Amino acid sequence: YHGESYGIDGTGKVTEGEATKLEALVQALHQSTEDTMLAKEGAHE
Repeated sequence: YHGESYGIDGTGKVTEGEATKLEALVQALHQSTEDTMLAKEGAHE
C-alpha cells in the first residue's frame, strides 16, 4: 500500500501497530467513498 510494508507474524496476523494503521486507512477510505456517494446522490436531486 503506497510503498508501505505491513509486518505479518507466524500465524498470518498483521502485527498490532501496522494493523492499527491499516484499520485507520480502511476506515478513511470507506468514509471518503461514502461521502462521494452521498455527494453524487445529492447532485441528482
